[in-house]
Amino acid sequence: MKKTKVLMILLCAGLLLFVLFYKPLYKIGTGSFDLEDEHYQSYIRDYPELAERLDWPVHGIKISDTEDRRTMVLEAEKLWIEIYGEDTVEERPYRVLYDEKYGVYMIHGTLPLFYGGGTAYMLIEDGTGEIIAIWHEK
Repeated sequence: MKKTKVLMILLCAGLLLFVLFYKPLYKIGTGSFDLEDEHYQSYIRDYPELAERLDWPVHGIKISDTEDRRTMVLEAEKLWIEIYGEDTVEERPYRVLYDEKYGVYMIHGTLPLFYGGGTAYMLIEDGTGEIIAIWHEK
């Protein structure tokens, strides 16, 4: 009886830890975003000069497959890690949103509830895989 009780407590504790700390790679956003919003347009305007000035390793790099969202997210994460460091994986799960009017994906990180700070963002043109902008909000 005592062994069963201990086993049940351990099982419940393990399940609780899994629920609290499991982070899937990404989740598909249910909404969309408006690429015409000035917030995004400012990043698009500033991106080429910023990437060159900071010598980011993204010149000429394209996301290889915008049809496969898992691959797209993994490639975005790889670039974020090169630019912002390993802590980027703490922003999982990433959200993937789409602007149908312009055919552009936005991938961005998420933060736990009540956690301060910002996340990485990337705008990717559908079909070509061209990176339109990368930034990190604070």
